[in-house]
Amino acid sequence: MTNTSASEPFSYSLDIFHHLGYMMVIAQGRGSKNDITNMYQTIEKTSKTAKINKLMLNVTELTLDYSGSDVVKVLKLITELFNHFYIARIVNPADFKSDLIEVFAQKHALNIKSFFSEDEAYDWLIVQN
Repeated sequence: MTNTSASEPFSYSLDIFHHLGYMMVIAQGRGSKNDITNMYQTIEKTSKTAKINKLMLNVTELTLDYSGSDVVKVLKLITELFNHFYIARIVNPADFKSDLIEVFAQKHALNIKSFFSEDEAYDWLIVQN
């Protein structure tokens, strides 16, 4: 299987499942620091309007097109925006930046957990209070 996300432009979709109490975001393509920052800011604004604090984020087809130091800057933004959130990330096992995000989340007591399947992510997310 070839990962075409490295050459595709960045895009994402955002769906709200009010009856289940979570938002689903699927991000794909090559995301710059600004792309990802803008996406997270939109998610946060939407979550306030929808009064939802759970997010399933599928990044299996996303390539982060920025440095490890910028990953930390984006994570600091996530800490500011989503300290009251539960985030289930669906990731590609080969993406080392996902490991960095997981370690950062644990260190800063964020409710972010990474999964390799949507079913596992859903099972964890839906029981969070």
